[in-house]
Amino acid sequence: MYKFITDLSPEKLDAFVEGHPACHLLQSAAWGKVKENWQPYYTGVEKDGELVATALILSRPLIFGSHFWYIPRGPVMDYHDTELLKFYLKELVEYSKKHSCAFLRIDSGYERSVHYMGESESLFPINDQTILETFKEAKFTHKGFTMEMHDTIQPRFVASVYEEDIKKGYPKRIRRFLKESNKNYVEITKEGPEALPDFMFVLSCTEEEKDIKLRNQEYFERLFELYGDKVQFYMARLPLKKAVEAESEKLKKLEENLANLPDSAPRRKIQLEEQMSSVRRFLEFFKECQKEDDDEALLAGCFAINYGNNSEILYAGMNRTYSKITAQVPVFVETMNEAFSKGAEKVSMGGIPGTEDDGLSRFKGFFSPRVIEYLGEFDYVHRPLIYTAVEKMLPVYSKIRKKLSRHK
Repeated sequence: MYKFITDLSPEKLDAFVEGHPACHLLQSAAWGKVKENWQPYYTGVEKDGELVATALILSRPLIFGSHFWYIPRGPVMDYHDTELLKFYLKELVEYSKKHSCAFLRIDSGYERSVHYMGESESLFPINDQTILETFKEAKFTHKGFTMEMHDTIQPRFVASVYEEDIKKGYPKRIRRFLKESNKNYVEITKEGPEALPDFMFVLSCTEEEKDIKLRNQEYFERLFELYGDKVQFYMARLPLKKAVEAESEKLKKLEENLANLPDSAPRRKIQLEEQMSSVRRFLEFFKECQKEDDDEALLAGCFAINYGNNSEILYAGMNRTYSKITAQVPVFVETMNEAFSKGAEKVSMGGIPGTEDDGLSRFKGFFSPRVIEYLGEFDYVHRPLIYTAVEKMLPVYSKIRKKLSRHK
């Protein structure tokens, strides 16, 4: 016998979600407190006294006293248990109506398929037909198998690195990038909230490059408050003074070797001259950078949160002034290494388009990730006029907000 729970404690929700195969950070109890303009509801289903499903619901005010309800990457349950899914959807609709919900959106946490990036075949058979039919019978509208990241609130395709895939080591290209970063004096450090201003700088570099608006510092401070030691925050820095001194010493030794080289070694002379030319280029680059950044340059940053058996890289930024210095790869690797050392089975690198043909996909592809395809979004409409108005105005509002943010 099923029982719908509307006052599930945050502790019980977390205990269930963290132990479930469909565990996701966006269904953690604390996520309901990340944004102050959303009200959280913690719901669940019990069967014979045992918790079998949970869902964090986020509620946001709309017009005329109505609300928009949103379930990100949930509910957390066995979607192939048709009776359970039917029961939850029915109770959810009734519950939302009592709270003046104009429309609700479920961004299902069901993984429709998983494949290695660059390949098309799923690692398991796609078996979603009954699930889709169950949503349809409950009067939910599936918004389709969208391909672009901006088509949905959360991207439908996500690149994730699995611990079992890197047990024997990271891909060859990643190892080469790590070697280059060590050679270029890159230093990776784990940071706390006090380093957030540095992270905001590299994040602003990414905002400017991609013409987007991300989060402010208060947002990340809030995440630290809510998730504590679950936060993984790394920064990559370049000690310019150290780099200049080391490259100067390297150049001096090469010049001495060239001066002492006998005339009978023309090939060695060419090698030394090429090495000197390379060192001079880097030395000049480091000295030029010192004029702007003094003795230390901020290169890249990565902000992630561990939850259950997963880790989510939420945001990352990079200073393109130093694009010739490989920094983003090692900062990602350090973040992943910590996550795996703490028991994570996979690390989500965030969304990509389903076409896998953009620069973001190419960078994430260096890690040979698996691509998780989620089932997509489902809408239930209580008040069609408000729903239509919101659906039409949201894209316009997003464009206006984006333009305004560029001039702040």
